[in-house]
Amino acid sequence: MSKEKKYDMLGHIVSLLMTVPAMYGTLVDLLKKLNSDNAAFWIFALKKMLRKERPPAFLEVWREIELGGNFRTPADVENLVKASGLESCSGSGRIDSLTWKLKEELEKIDFGQGFDLVIYTASDLVGEKRKASLEEICAAADWIGLKRCSNWMAPKLRLDYQDQPKGEQLLMVTRVNLDYIVFYIGREDEKLYVLHSIEGCNLTFEPDAKYIFIRPRTK
Repeated sequence: MSKEKKYDMLGHIVSLLMTVPAMYGTLVDLLKKLNSDNAAFWIFALKKMLRKERPPAFLEVWREIELGGNFRTPADVENLVKASGLESCSGSGRIDSLTWKLKEELEKIDFGQGFDLVIYTASDLVGEKRKASLEEICAAADWIGLKRCSNWMAPKLRLDYQDQPKGEQLLMVTRVNLDYIVFYIGREDEKLYVLHSIEGCNLTFEPDAKYIFIRPRTK
């Protein structure tokens, strides 16, 4: 089909919709969303809706996180790591290396700046009820405008999220050089934990696995 015919068809569809008063407000709202900073997400959500799938709730902020309180400078990193109980699958030596990385991150943080965190399941992101690799998860998140969290957010979130429901586990994916870093933030019975692990990009997770990302602010 030529471009001219496509545009003629689109114009005809829009004209028909405009003749239905109840559709006018909805169409205007949709066009505004498709012309916003979050256009990639709304296209993604519209495609899911047309496939009769539930679009993810991109605009629902789960919680806000910021650095402050007793953890304001790189010198406080050791306290942050210790207070959160952060552990590593690769032993204490890996925690020392991660602490050094956190110090680098904190030197670049504008204190008082807030970050909006959102939670997505693997199936929300890839659009299918199946296992997905870290590479797929991150690529899908990037495509709809989400950002990966910084490493310091894992121990800070562990301290902030004391009322986590029993049995819940959240995954926070970051990246250092070529390695995918996954922080497991969860609660088993009364025990809260945050576990650091280096994972391969092809490692797969269950479709209901919950991932934490940053939703960029547009205002």
